[in-house]
Amino acid sequence: MHQSWLPLSLLLWAEVSSCLRSPHIEDSPCLLEGQHHKDELDLGARDKQAVLSPSEVTTAASDAKVNLKSGQDYTVFYPQQEQAIWPVVRNKGPDKAAKLILESPDLGPLGISIASIYASCPGTRPGSPKIRCEWDNTKADFSKWSKITLKFTGKVSRHQPGFRHVHPCT
Repeated sequence: MHQSWLPLSLLLWAEVSSCLRSPHIEDSPCLLEGQHHKDELDLGARDKQAVLSPSEVTTAASDAKVNLKSGQDYTVFYPQQEQAIWPVVRNKGPDKAAKLILESPDLGPLGISIASIYASCPGTRPGSPKIRCEWDNTKADFSKWSKITLKFTGKVSRHQPGFRHVHPCT
């Protein structure tokens, strides 16, 4: 079955991972990951939407709160159309986070390619298979935004990727 348009809800794809490590132990495991499910998402160590890693940490975790807000041009994507999204990632404090990651699934099976990147998204370039922006040692007032332009080829794989996955922030 060939689909000539793609319902676009990029706001559902983004996963924000916040490695909330003890500030005193450099290689302590990550404590928190969560997935963006709405127009704006706040994550914290005690957030019900958060997914805790199976690793145990004996030291106190950071209380950093992570916020993801995103906008996009339209909700439908037509073949050969380019469309921009504007994710904004914030550490709302009160603590710093060792690492923040904004990541999408592989966009190829969805018929989407990354056409251009403007502003802050370290780790993603035009042609990258997925969006992956990674920031280290984010202070309590950290805030970064990006403009990511995507292009829909019009070819959608029958086997679309799963959008929820848990991985360590390494």
